[in-house]
Amino acid sequence: MRLGLLDFALLDADQPPQNLTLEVSKEILKAGSCANPVFVFANYFLDSLAHDVFKFQANNILKGKVDLFTPQTNYAAGKIKKNDELKVNIHYHEASRKPYENSKVQNSLVQFYSNHLANGTALIPTTGFKVLDYIKSLSKKERVILFSSDKGYTSYESFKGSLDPHLAFHGSSSLMVNYHAFEYYFT
Repeated sequence: MRLGLLDFALLDADQPPQNLTLEVSKEILKAGSCANPVFVFANYFLDSLAHDVFKFQANNILKGKVDLFTPQTNYAAGKIKKNDELKVNIHYHEASRKPYENSKVQNSLVQFYSNHLANGTALIPTTGFKVLDYIKSLSKKERVILFSSDKGYTSYESFKGSLDPHLAFHGSSSLMVNYHAFEYYFT
C-alpha cells in the first residue's frame, strides 16, 4: 500500500454509491475510471447478502417470501437476544417466467433452473449481482475478477430435489452461496 499499488474501499452492497472513495489514496472512482479490471476479494461476504428463493416443481416457478418469527420474550431494545430462538418460514407463490423487470441475467437464470430442475429450490443472489454490476461499471471495459471463499454450491445439480434453504444464525445470518449463479453471471 505504501507503494501505491494496492488500495481498498468500503462498499455498502445494498446501496452502492455513485462514486467510491479509496481509503489509502483518497482517489474517487466512478463509472469507467479504471483502465484495468477491478479485483474483488469477497470472503464470507456473498453468503450474507440478500437473495431471492425460487422453488421449481414440474413446470411451475414459485417465488418465496421469507418471514422470521421470535417470541416477544426474545426481543428487547430493538434487538434479538438469542438467534437460536428465531424461526424461519418461507411462503411460496406463483411467479412469472421472467420475474425480474430489469435483469436479463436473473431472468435467464430462473429460466435455466426451470428447464433443468423438475423439482428443486435455488437461491438467486440478487444483491451479489447488483454489487458486481456496480463494480464492473468502474472498469472502462467492464471487467472484474472475483475471488470468493464462502460455503456454497458450485453446480445446479445440487439444487435437484433440494429443500428450503437453510438460514444460519451465528452473530449475523448467512446462506449457502449459489456459485453456479455467479458462474452463469460471468459467462
